[in-house]
Amino acid sequence: MIDFDAAVPAQEREIVAAFLGDAAFLAATLRNVLGAGEAGPLRVRPLAGHAGSNKVLYRVDTGAGPFVLKHAPRKGFLWLRPRGTFKWREIERLRLLSGKGVTPRFGAHMAFGGREAYTEELIEGVTGAQVSDRERIRALARMWLTVSRLLGRVGPCWRVCGSTMAPGNAMFPRGGGPPVVVDVGTARWRTPGRIVGKLVASHGDTDAVLSGIEDALGGAGAARFFRAAARQVEDAALAAALRSRCRGTPS
Repeated sequence: MIDFDAAVPAQEREIVAAFLGDAAFLAATLRNVLGAGEAGPLRVRPLAGHAGSNKVLYRVDTGAGPFVLKHAPRKGFLWLRPRGTFKWREIERLRLLSGKGVTPRFGAHMAFGGREAYTEELIEGVTGAQVSDRERIRALARMWLTVSRLLGRVGPCWRVCGSTMAPGNAMFPRGGGPPVVVDVGTARWRTPGRIVGKLVASHGDTDAVLSGIEDALGGAGAARFFRAAARQVEDAALAAALRSRCRGTPS
């Protein structure tokens, strides 16, 4: 049984019901996201404040707890999808990172009737764009570099995701704990200088950002990262702070 909130458009109800009515899709979601075997009645409502330009998001409440359903039209080749569909390899990245404490837990993926959907853990709280204290900024930098390390790096570039580390795509769970990326989105290759520059520009606390990077990469790894970044950034003060970290003296 599915109870739709009045805010769910009529044309959407059939689509959502088709996904949630698939026994295997629902069972995998319950197992992977909630650790449950039974759903009970389902209540579906739009996920307020999370609507993206490329997919429709719903909160699904069950007897075992809530999860998120994301769906979009399935158009074009997988590697050349136009705006309005899931981004390339978004689901694969979420699978890879699921359970590592840096993203919501992945549930299940399904394609049906010209559309596709996937489910994930519901994370509620405050976003990285809403915080300004040093320890939380440090935690955000640690999270982004941890995600990049898990995604892998090649030569002088690192792989970053979450629409290139957008602060609004990171969230601190309401119940406490470290931040997670709630919208993995597009992953791009970026140099250390671009990564540091983005984080400092977004959060304004150079020392907290560099401390978070050290937390994620360790002493030797962070030193290599800082040396490369110092050669790449144009801001003289930031370059000096990076060189100071390489020498082991926080700026």
